[in-house]
Amino acid sequence: MKCKNAALLRVGVVIAALLSSAATEAQNACPQWQCSGSVVSSVRVFNVVGGCAYSNGTFTVTPGAGAVTSVTATAPLASSGGATPNISIASAIGASLGGTGNASYAIGDLLYASAATTLSRLADVAAGSYLRSGGVTTAPVWSTLLLPNAAAQGEIPVASAASTLNMLGVGTAGQFLRSAGAGATVAWSTAVFPNTATTGDVVYASASNTYANLADVAVGQVLASGGVGVAPAYAAPGGDITGAIGSVTVGRLQGQTVTNAVPNANEVLKFVGGAWAPTAQVALTAGTGLTSAGTYNGDTARTFAVDTAGATLTWSLAQVFNGAVTLGDALTDTITLNGSVAGLGIVFVKEANYLVTGNTSTTAGSAGAGIEVASAQGAPGSGATPGGASGYMRVQTSNGGAGVAGAAAGASGAIRILTGDAGANGGGGGASSGNVTIDVGAATGAATIGTIGIGNGANAPASITIGQSGATTTINNLILAAGRTFATTNVAIASTAPTISSGFGTTPSVSANNGTIAFRINVGTGGSATNGVIGLPTATTGWNCFCADVTTQSATVHVCQVIASTTTTATIANFNTAGAQAAWVASDILAVSCFGF
Repeated sequence: MKCKNAALLRVGVVIAALLSSAATEAQNACPQWQCSGSVVSSVRVFNVVGGCAYSNGTFTVTPGAGAVTSVTATAPLASSGGATPNISIASAIGASLGGTGNASYAIGDLLYASAATTLSRLADVAAGSYLRSGGVTTAPVWSTLLLPNAAAQGEIPVASAASTLNMLGVGTAGQFLRSAGAGATVAWSTAVFPNTATTGDVVYASASNTYANLADVAVGQVLASGGVGVAPAYAAPGGDITGAIGSVTVGRLQGQTVTNAVPNANEVLKFVGGAWAPTAQVALTAGTGLTSAGTYNGDTARTFAVDTAGATLTWSLAQVFNGAVTLGDALTDTITLNGSVAGLGIVFVKEANYLVTGNTSTTAGSAGAGIEVASAQGAPGSGATPGGASGYMRVQTSNGGAGVAGAAAGASGAIRILTGDAGANGGGGGASSGNVTIDVGAATGAATIGTIGIGNGANAPASITIGQSGATTTINNLILAAGRTFATTNVAIASTAPTISSGFGTTPSVSANNGTIAFRINVGTGGSATNGVIGLPTATTGWNCFCADVTTQSATVHVCQVIASTTTTATIANFNTAGAQAAWVASDILAVSCFGF
């Protein structure tokens, strides 16, 4: 039996009927088929013909009494049933059958293979995303990064926000790309730089936000400031010096000519005849009342001494009477000791206390004459030679006499620095006594200001007392030498570094310290320690310590406080918000200050 094309079956495909006789017949251009006969098993739709809308599938023909009575179909085909059914596509045709497996789409969807026989839809996303490979055997994805849709010549893509690129417009010639800092978009610089340079050029600001090249010049010239708001320029050395750098000659001093004569030994530079010239020194010899081993002409140290007891020695307006030096009546009178010999100075030999005083003023309301003791200023530097330091000032008593034949040794003399009492009140109101100030001079450049040391010599005193009982003494900055303590009545603070005695976590440490007044403790690892013992110098009674966790603040790490102390230790612990001891977090840093009492 055969199935022939008829108006009964509209399948739109080429059909082959599997009959008992295995007969087949095909028609093109969406043919119509009708089957009849006594034995029919099935009919398979196996190909698409022309523009017909059907695909592979099967339907079963159930034979009747000499005629087809019903036709059924399997997916993706469907049959309306009966002897003359309508055959249609009931579901999406799968990729294995040449379809897509998708019955509908949204605008912008893209198809991709999500499995070996499966096509899936990739939904469209925001404008600016691009299709990005997900890797081998991985589905493609739309990028998180958004790209601009257009660019002009010279523009640069920059991240204007997270995962967003925009085009940075073209800058002005000479600008450079400058970071605006973390979280900010890069930008073209306001300043403009030159595009070329020649060896030796120096870049300088020729105008506001504009840089230019200063061309190199002849050897030996120096770069000199043109003043505020004016460009610098090269110039040859001038003024009192001549020649190029590296071969400069001093031709004048303060505008006055220096001769080029070669000096002889022991000559000095002296202004003679309108010019500076090397000149022999005038010899100094001992005059009346003085003795000396020879003439002083600058080459050998000489000592001049008074050779007659009670003689009068006169320089300018100064006189010596019985060991007292009295200056004349002019306020500018001075005694100057010059020389580089070690130990040069005035030696008092009389077995009595010497007093150096200023004259008492006889003019109503005028201050008495003051006394100022100052060392000489250092010489200025020259070229690579630094300036000399000023002379040092030392006030010292001599050693006490040694004990002989069993006699006790003599004490060294005391040094007192004090002001006199205020003058008696004449009814017009009292006056304050003078201040005592010990200070240091200002430093220059990057150098540090000098310090004042009290009791920090080789023979440091056992204690230093500042102020009197009941008096108020202000101390702006007190530095303790290593191993020293500061005490009121008892030890209060010490410069000795605290230690870890016991407790805390694994390998705790004092990570930094300024003695007992301020130090840091690393509680160590483990995360289970709730307290620890700090080793401290010996106090009179014990130690009060104040601590805070600078690493962790939480309900568990809430309060750090001292819970016990001895004269040499203090125990601190961590407490939670419920007031119970709790563990510190591993490696937490504690800020601690301890004071003795």
